[in-house]
Amino acid sequence: MSIAFVLASGGSLATSSKGSVEVTAEAGLPCFALSQRELAGPMRVWTLSVSHGERTDWRSLPPEDWGFAFAPPGGSLQLRAGACLRYGALPPGAMQRTAAAPLQPGTLYRIELGAQPEAGADGTVAYEARFCVKPGAANAGAVQPVLWDEAALRWRTEACAAP
Repeated sequence: MSIAFVLASGGSLATSSKGSVEVTAEAGLPCFALSQRELAGPMRVWTLSVSHGERTDWRSLPPEDWGFAFAPPGGSLQLRAGACLRYGALPPGAMQRTAAAPLQPGTLYRIELGAQPEAGADGTVAYEARFCVKPGAANAGAVQPVLWDEAALRWRTEACAAP
């Protein structure tokens, strides 16, 4: 059984060209898909990155917990409605950048997908969401959404705080 959580992206979609990712829990692990409202048809996904923490400066990236890309440049995976990319499961043809690290309870994670509609008409090329893993029954973590609060203009990270 999958439990779907739609995670809104950063509120400034028109200026940032970022869309939202839907995070579902499948067998205790996150599974990533493009939100149904983002899909106008099949999407070409060329990269995925799950990271935690923040940049230390403008030249660095946050630590990556799992990531892949398609090569050669221009390679991609077709993602259709209802399909998701499960954390740690490398899609056929993808080259793993970073092996999947165990997800730590209470840590705030960021998922970013590089994707574009096959038709290419949409200017959106990056999709993102935030999530964490909360301790669950029998030590199986539960995926916890971190929603964007449009009124406060911030991510509701308190959803990840220890009880």
